[in-house]
Amino acid sequence: MGGDGESTFTIGDTSAYAGVQVLAAEYGVYAAPGTVDTVDHPRSATNPYYSIWGGIQAPAAQVAAFPVQAGTSDVGSFGVSWHTFVIGHETSAVYWVIDGILIATVPDNLAPLGPNVFVGWADNFINSATSFPNPAATSFGIIDDLRVETIPATPITITGIHIVGGNVEVTFTGPAAKVAADFKLQSAVTVNGTYADDNSAIPSNLGTGSFKFTTALSPGNSFYKIKL
Repeated sequence: MGGDGESTFTIGDTSAYAGVQVLAAEYGVYAAPGTVDTVDHPRSATNPYYSIWGGIQAPAAQVAAFPVQAGTSDVGSFGVSWHTFVIGHETSAVYWVIDGILIATVPDNLAPLGPNVFVGWADNFINSATSFPNPAATSFGIIDDLRVETIPATPITITGIHIVGGNVEVTFTGPAAKVAADFKLQSAVTVNGTYADDNSAIPSNLGTGSFKFTTALSPGNSFYKIKL
């Protein structure tokens, strides 16, 4: 994550990594709309998805000490303010949330996961003595209240099965970091039978952690499961 919102599309203002590899937009892991870095910029601070951040003035004492700091931070940037970060591992993916807003969901098979947690800083643009921030004293970050927790996984719960016209609607709840397309509706003709994926079922997002599948009504009995 970049603090000043002036990165390039190659590195990105808000980028997820798998090991040492930056994940370009084409990996499809970002929550911001867009799939091509050089076209719709899902990793750039210029993407409207990030516009809730930025536009903040430096404190008066900071401006007094460093007049070059006058003005406001770029829209879409994260500097000059506190933020709450959550990085979690759930089922088969690692998700990244800032201030309650989903940033990226990365499949955990792109790089091996270790047992430790590392928190640090790096600047991809500092490559010479002349490229350090001006003034360098204002280029820093503070990490406060760092917690590592194990949280029970959110269960998948079917909340309703309704016949609407010639269709069956199956509503359910699940992990908040998921979207409806991450799930599969399965069906069987007996409750203890062999359940198969219903690839014709249409997934819908009803809200955070709330989803629905719509599928054609079949004759006879049908029993349903949700698979993640």
